[in-house]
Amino acid sequence: MSGDEGGRRRHWLVVGGVVLEVLSDAAPSLDDLGLSEVEREVARLVVAGATTAEIAERRGTSPRTVEKQIAACLRRLGARSRAELIVRLHGEG
Repeated sequence: MSGDEGGRRRHWLVVGGVVLEVLSDAAPSLDDLGLSEVEREVARLVVAGATTAEIAERRGTSPRTVEKQIAACLRRLGARSRAELIVRLHGEG
């Protein structure tokens, strides 16, 4: 769900059962953020709400590998949690 407020988009995201209200400019393109192809795919799946186990199954890798890939995404984007990653990338999933 989203709306407009003074040229900024208002988003409501549900993360872990908590509703977050976010005002943001247009979400950056994943292609412009310096993520590898694998990191972009993993980030899209995180934004879509997939769990570590679901991402691992979909990609044919171990959950530990997915955790490392998510950590790399967080590090590159300066995010501290999945929720923050989702907020930063909302709209790019």
